[in-house]
Amino acid sequence: MKIFYMPIAAISLLFFSCGEIPESISVTSNNAQYEFPLGNTEFKISERFDSAEIQKALGGEDKNGSGRTSVKAYEFNPPTNTDDSAIEYIMYYPAEEKTFELPSIAPGGQKLSKEDFIAALETLNSVPGSPSIIPYSKELDSHDATIDTGINFKQIIDSFAKTSEDGNRTDFSFIFDRIAFSKIEAYVYMKCKGIDEDCISFTGQMRVGDTEENAKTGDILSSATETNPWKPVTTSLKLDEKADEKGVITDDSFVQENAYTLTLNSDNLTKFLNGTVQADGTLKKHDNLFINYKITPKIEFKDSDALESFKNNTDDLSVSVEIVLRLPLELKVVSDIEIDDILDLAGKAKEDDLFNRDSGKDSDFEKYSDFVDSINLSYKFKNTTGLNFSAKIVSNEIDGQKLISEKSIVFDDKEHNFSFNSDEVKKILETTPFTPKIAAKIAKTDERNPIKINRNAEFGAWALFNLKTGGTAEIWNKEDK
Repeated sequence: MKIFYMPIAAISLLFFSCGEIPESISVTSNNAQYEFPLGNTEFKISERFDSAEIQKALGGEDKNGSGRTSVKAYEFNPPTNTDDSAIEYIMYYPAEEKTFELPSIAPGGQKLSKEDFIAALETLNSVPGSPSIIPYSKELDSHDATIDTGINFKQIIDSFAKTSEDGNRTDFSFIFDRIAFSKIEAYVYMKCKGIDEDCISFTGQMRVGDTEENAKTGDILSSATETNPWKPVTTSLKLDEKADEKGVITDDSFVQENAYTLTLNSDNLTKFLNGTVQADGTLKKHDNLFINYKITPKIEFKDSDALESFKNNTDDLSVSVEIVLRLPLELKVVSDIEIDDILDLAGKAKEDDLFNRDSGKDSDFEKYSDFVDSINLSYKFKNTTGLNFSAKIVSNEIDGQKLISEKSIVFDDKEHNFSFNSDEVKKILETTPFTPKIAAKIAKTDERNPIKINRNAEFGAWALFNLKTGGTAEIWNKEDK
């Protein structure tokens, strides 16, 4: 331990400078204390996983408008939430606007722009004795599109795990293979231009898959038929206007009854996001989430007033599809999660010797073992997430032997400490490197009772080694070789 060498060297220099070499030199120290931080981390879940971090992890737009997907992420905290409500996130995906051509008025004719379609109607109406076009009903061409949501659990957990000081990052993606979401909801908004909302409806299907191609044949999230069609919404979402400067939305009007055109099948969506259960009870997550939709618009003018309104609307007939995913942090741990070093997850792992000694055996160190009175470890753990954590201090191995036995940790947000026995103190002082870690386990949860991680949930870990001197050490003897 280099902290001892400076005073010892100074004493040695004093004696040798006197001209008379003594038989031996010893140093006595009483109650001098030295502290060695093992590491600490403390954070609120809502701060570590805020909307900006979620959007970054999803590969969505940044401030410069670039990104892998067009997703916008928000935190959702409606007035109905209580302190016990789970943190919720909103992922908003604006779809590309699709402009539709209209059918020819004459049988077998070419498709028409809206302007030409209206002109054809007026020409038809100007011919004496021509039949009335009212009522008018016609299906348009189908529109097939796929949205890349950017949701990739391995990528998301990798983005939240912190890089260590040496620039390395441990793969913690296995954590999400053991976590299932309780319920995920999604809403679809179909907005139209150039036509009144009561003059158009849609049939079709929406599906989910792990690739763009698989999404076209994957699990059905919603289906619309002639007898039960989708209807467009009348107002824009404008979620940016509802969010505060931290990206938190409290206005829940967009999820109220009749505010959206349809709710996607949450059971199928949740099942897909959770993945497939493996033989060991863990979940095999899909690498990506794509949502495909194929819609067929149908326009219908029931009376001349509807047709006249259509003719007077200057916009082309177009449709845009917007999808909102609503993801609460309501979790189930499907099998135990074991983390070798929780400080590594926080990017604060210590790879070198705790006491900053050089690697390998240090024979000079043996003569100072009697110089140390005691070694204690103080620690404090905070966990208000609701997840069932347990942890322990684990030593590294030297030549197949651990320097200390495992020490269990209490989670109660109070400071605790324990001492090491004389054999452990001797091994710690005489063997390098000593690199203890804080290992943690999150226990499997009750399938019937998911854990709700709320906005006030916190997690913290702090540990400190305390070394106290209280003895005499011989630092030089003329008989030494």
